[in-house]
Amino acid sequence: LKGEGREVRLLEVEEASATSPATQEDETAGQQTPVLKWYHWGLIISIGMLGPFSQDSYVPNMPEMASELHTSSFYAGLTLQVNLLTKGIFNIWFGHLSDKIGRRPVIISSFFAYVAGAICCSIAP
Repeated sequence: LKGEGREVRLLEVEEASATSPATQEDETAGQQTPVLKWYHWGLIISIGMLGPFSQDSYVPNMPEMASELHTSSFYAGLTLQVNLLTKGIFNIWFGHLSDKIGRRPVIISSFFAYVAGAICCSIAP
C-alpha cells in the first residue's frame, strides 16, 4: 500500500509541473507580465546611472568647491558623506514606498525631484 500512494503522489507532481503557461495565465485571472522593450531598458539603465554620475562629477570638484566657499576640505568631504547617508536612507524609504504604491509613480516623482534639484543648483549664486 505504501508503494501505491507514492506512485499516485509522483503522478500528481508530474501533472502539476506539466501545466502550460496558458493554464497558469487562466489561473491568475488574465494577468500578464509586461514585456520590456529596448527603450524601457534604456530608460531604466539611464535612471540607474544618474546617482553614480552625480557623485562622480561631484568628487573631482571638491577642492574647488572648498576654496570657492571659503571652507576647509574637511567640510567639503562632509558634504559627500551627507550625500551618501541621504542616498542610503532614501533607498530604504523609497523601496518601501514603491512596494506600497508601485514603482512607476516613485520613479517618475523621483526623476522630477532630481531635475528640479539640478535646476535649482545650476541657478544658485
